[in-house]
Amino acid sequence: MRIFWTLSALALGGVMALPNSALAQLTDSPTEEVVKLLSEEDANRRRDAAYELVRRRDVSNEVVSAFSQLVSDKDEQVRFQALLGLARMGNTAEPAIDSLIECLKDRDDQIRFRAADALGKIGTAALQPLIEVWKTGNDNSKIAAAQALALIGTEAKPAAELLSQALEESTGNVPRYAAEALVAIAPQDEEAVLTLVKHQQVAVRRVGIAALVAIPTLSAAATEALRQATRDDEPKIRETAIVALAKAELPSADKADLIEVALLDAEDSVRAAAIVAMRKADLAHSEFAMRIAGRLQTAEPPAAIDLIKAISAIGPEASPTLPQLLQALPLNGLDENMISATLASFGQPVVEDLLSAIETRPTIEPILSRALALIGEPAVPALLQGMQNDNEVIRLAATRAIGGIQPLSQPLLDTLTAAIRDRSPRVRAVAAEALMQAPKQSDSSQAALLDAIADADSEVRSVALNSLTKVTFSEEQVQAALESALNDTSPQVRASALSVIAAQPAQLQQQLAQVIGAMSDGEMQVRRQAAQTLAKLNKDQVSPETRSVLAAALADAEHEVRIAATRTVQQLALTDDPFRDAITANLIDDVNLLLVSLEALAGFGEKAADALPTVSNLLQHDLADIRLAAITALAAIDQDKERLTSQLTAVLEDPEWPVRRLAGEQLGKLGPAAKEAVPKLFSLLLSDEDTDYANNALREIDTAPIEAIPMLIENIDSQERRVGFYAVSLLGKIGPPAAEALPKLEALLKEGRDRSDFRKKFVREAIAAIKGEPAS
Repeated sequence: MRIFWTLSALALGGVMALPNSALAQLTDSPTEEVVKLLSEEDANRRRDAAYELVRRRDVSNEVVSAFSQLVSDKDEQVRFQALLGLARMGNTAEPAIDSLIECLKDRDDQIRFRAADALGKIGTAALQPLIEVWKTGNDNSKIAAAQALALIGTEAKPAAELLSQALEESTGNVPRYAAEALVAIAPQDEEAVLTLVKHQQVAVRRVGIAALVAIPTLSAAATEALRQATRDDEPKIRETAIVALAKAELPSADKADLIEVALLDAEDSVRAAAIVAMRKADLAHSEFAMRIAGRLQTAEPPAAIDLIKAISAIGPEASPTLPQLLQALPLNGLDENMISATLASFGQPVVEDLLSAIETRPTIEPILSRALALIGEPAVPALLQGMQNDNEVIRLAATRAIGGIQPLSQPLLDTLTAAIRDRSPRVRAVAAEALMQAPKQSDSSQAALLDAIADADSEVRSVALNSLTKVTFSEEQVQAALESALNDTSPQVRASALSVIAAQPAQLQQQLAQVIGAMSDGEMQVRRQAAQTLAKLNKDQVSPETRSVLAAALADAEHEVRIAATRTVQQLALTDDPFRDAITANLIDDVNLLLVSLEALAGFGEKAADALPTVSNLLQHDLADIRLAAITALAAIDQDKERLTSQLTAVLEDPEWPVRRLAGEQLGKLGPAAKEAVPKLFSLLLSDEDTDYANNALREIDTAPIEAIPMLIENIDSQERRVGFYAVSLLGKIGPPAAEALPKLEALLKEGRDRSDFRKKFVREAIAAIKGEPAS
């Protein structure tokens, strides 16, 4: 990590404060002394010297020569700094061309990229060597050469023919980078760019499309090619084309047509690109908003949502679309806050329209009320009138909207206080909710909330009880309110009282007896909330009575109560046998209960060994979440590492990546005891999805079974760095039994074709280990 932070800081022209105080001393040292440090054996000193020289932006021959040698340093950080320094020197770094060309052949893509950057900035002096690399190098070297040629730009024209050939003859990523270089060499060559637009590779076509719109005046053929690209079968092409067209020299009407079609595309990415294009294009936005709003009724839900996003991006100019937007609501999958913000962006002129819509469409009242709140002060006069309206839903909306206005003035606070005594229970409940959210309270508003806690309507009482945690009342007032609520005839109110107690630890101690009693309540929601409330106890305050009711709750007739009780048992760290047995018995078909039970059993560790057969069977469950929870529980419970290794190794065949990854991570935690999993983990190194966790697990296991020797020998000289590294390293860990690997290891060492001293070090160490000799 230090490497990349350092490079980022230097790339921005900053100086990174390194822990080594010697670096500070270098700032005043002559260049020749700093250069001498580049030959030190200590890598840290070489790094500090390299950092300092890069910071100075010294372009002297002495520094160029030093950096030229450092690009092959055995320390990666030193190499990075040398390459960065050469890139900053521009054409002054010409003497380093040969060294940089060698770096284009490196296996590390960062080294190749940075070397290409330096060569490109050197300019035409690097042109011929780059052409030679292109002719003789592998795909990675060609890509790096193409990056350098692209930086050289128009002066790299002698390479154009080779690059053009690659478009037809090469595979993989080479054509894409060749295309980027060709565009940089001849940016105004419409004919050449059109060739890219028609290429078979999607990545090349995208390069061509982006390049086409950079040409000032396009022919009719080029314009038609762009239009066709917006209808391409490949979503990535349509995405690139629609954004590109926003910049193209096309009539606004044509752009509007194409963007409208893209907004209805089946692909999310294309619709998102269309919104970007709409912002960039010179359109008549009010007219365009009306056009796309007309599509809302017939568009599929995902496209309709993006149409609304586009209208939102247009802002106040889109206010004529209000009727269509209201007609489209409610819409499945819609972010209601987004539509509220969209409507609010139309401002004060739509306030009366929104109130009228609420009257005729009460089901969308919350969305429109939020919009009115976001409009804020300009909506207040109409909202105050709405508070006096005979229609309940208008008063409800006005109350909700006023409560959402920030900041809430004292007159509006007084209005909410009055609304808490409205004749409608729904309005009173909304007023209580809004009032308790206010940042400040008056004596009258506090009194109104206390009255609401004793309201005739149970919903109002339930909502108002929450004010006990948000508004400052006296201890006597809180106690009286809770005593009454815990004995309320409404289960909703009783549950709300328990929720308030859970939020106030001091209250829980005072009312513990009532909370325990609520565990026997006849209503499920009350028992569930009581179990959740007991979770707030301190672990050392759990009485025998509390244990008893929780154990009984684990066998409650309702799954939701059992789930709440299980979580509480887990949080209170209750690991007695009755709890373990009851939780094991809950490994049944209810998914949520299964998940929470498995998580709790993991906390019991080896005490839950009797549950192992059931937990093991859940490794085959249809749901990946259950399989994940079963892995975690199994790893915590099973102390037989050989058996656990076998089961987790089998899970590495799971069809879901998160499940395989967790199994691999747990195998890694077993260390050498999981060596029987090594062959499977080793094979996963070649999987793009699995390579990272397999790599980590192999590193932690750090050994291999004898049975893996043939497979490891076969992969000693693999071109995949991780595969080759682990093949060599693990053979060394096996030691003398891997003697049959010696000829191949020694041949690899003698070939010298691998430039990495780091790799050779491990080959030598493996050979020594197999021979039973001390490592050199």
